[in-house]
Amino acid sequence: MTSGSRRERGRRLAKAVLLVVAGAIVLVFVVQNDQTVTVRFWFVNRYPRLIFVIVGCLLIGGVIGYLVGRPRRASRRHSAS
Repeated sequence: MTSGSRRERGRRLAKAVLLVVAGAIVLVFVVQNDQTVTVRFWFVNRYPRLIFVIVGCLLIGGVIGYLVGRPRRASRRHSAS
C-alpha cells in the first residue's frame, strides 16, 4: 500500500467520522426540541412541532447547498476536454 493511498483512506475515514458525529449532534438537537411552535408565513399561521421545522430547514438547506455547490455544465465540458 502506498503512502498516497493511505492518506486518501485516512481522509475518507476522517470525513465519515465527522459526518457521523455531526449527524448524532443534529439528531440529539432535533429530539430534544419537540414542542409545538407557531410558524408565520405571510398571512398563514401553522402550529407544527419544532422537530418538523428543524428537519424541513435542514432539507431545504441541503438542497440549496447542493444546487449552489455543483459545477455548471460549461465547467464540466471544459474539464472533460
